[in-house]
Amino acid sequence: MIRARLRDSFVGIEGFATLNLSGELLLAMRFGDDPSFILSAGGFHPAFKDFPPGVPTVLERMAVSFGFGPIQFRCENYFAITSNSVQTGFAIIIKAKLGPASIEGHLAFDAMIYLKPRFRFIVCLDFAVSLKAFGTSICAVSVAMKLEGPGEWHAVGQFKFSILWWDVEVGFDEKWGSAPAIEDQTTSATQALLADLSKPEHLLPEAPVGGNGLVTLAAVEAGNLPYAHPLGRLTVRQKAVPFEVAIDRIGTKKLVEGSVSYSVTDVTVGGRSTSARQPVLDHFARGQYMELGEAERIGGKSFERFPCGVSIGSPVYRVDDVGVTLAATYEEKILEPQRFIDRFPWALISLQGRVLDDSLLDVHVAAGAAAHSDRALRTTLTAAGPGACTTRSDTALRLVDPVALTPVASMLGAVAGSDAIAHQAAGTTAVVIESFELAGA
Repeated sequence: MIRARLRDSFVGIEGFATLNLSGELLLAMRFGDDPSFILSAGGFHPAFKDFPPGVPTVLERMAVSFGFGPIQFRCENYFAITSNSVQTGFAIIIKAKLGPASIEGHLAFDAMIYLKPRFRFIVCLDFAVSLKAFGTSICAVSVAMKLEGPGEWHAVGQFKFSILWWDVEVGFDEKWGSAPAIEDQTTSATQALLADLSKPEHLLPEAPVGGNGLVTLAAVEAGNLPYAHPLGRLTVRQKAVPFEVAIDRIGTKKLVEGSVSYSVTDVTVGGRSTSARQPVLDHFARGQYMELGEAERIGGKSFERFPCGVSIGSPVYRVDDVGVTLAATYEEKILEPQRFIDRFPWALISLQGRVLDDSLLDVHVAAGAAAHSDRALRTTLTAAGPGACTTRSDTALRLVDPVALTPVASMLGAVAGSDAIAHQAAGTTAVVIESFELAGA
């Protein structure tokens, strides 16, 4: 993560006439089990909620401001890109005080921009100006409006006007224009899936679950499939489309199959069906495969884990008493202040290395800070002798009746924590909640 801030920045002549500059820039990327991408200059849309752990939710707006006697002027803006959205906003604020009278006004908007399947934006506009004398409002005008366009325009909002004790409020909802014709581009999800599965690098042999298989595999010649251990596991995965969820496009192209869902229903080895299989999950950007509403784009998950393949093999086979046991070691370093040395005020002093006893390691894993962190409910910590490992799982979801709040169905298996699959299953007759929210769960 990279975060930068303007500090003591201005344009002009200091002490005479200056334009003060402020704002923050953020770039956050994460790969692996919990991927994310955020680029922002000045902040985010107020409704955006999908912040990865450790990413600040509030940034200082990119702003320019100046004062000239009784007049104060400030201009703010932000621009942000995530995996599902493009966000931007702008605000102008003016204040002036002349003796007992003062005037204040602002014009601001927050916008969501959609590039697919056609260019479209939704802007929330806020305008207000008021005149006061001796601290009492004389008159005020305000407009709050939501505008959608271009082409097929839709404006809905309220207009308010007040003067002394007289207040007027008028609502409006207007539509005009027509949506521009779009030449739909199509693609085949089935062909993309088969093409991705045919790549040799997506066929991944693994060693037996128990560890070293006491077998050395020969080198693979170029163009040939990799060799697999006879007692090992074989993983087949792809990144063309997610499984177990209905999709209707890939990127900007609609599917010739319409709305379609793919899944692994059976695996045969040597002509015989096998149950020794487990789903393989990976992260996909939801907005690349399904239509998302405004609320989902700014409030839903940017990436979600879906099944994308299958791992074949038995977890029963194990090779015991093979391997190397490593002690858990750590070292301590102290930052020691060095007086009277301006260029190097601190010295780094290393202490001797230390070995952490296995019993103490188990205690730290089970009762340490990691086990009591905010993410502990979604993380399983397992101590095993001289080592420890962590495994992550998504929060289980339930489908409940919207009136009685009683369970209708549970999400099980590899898709237990999938928001997209849960909402598709809920339809219009159920509500999706996390399992811990259900009383008695």
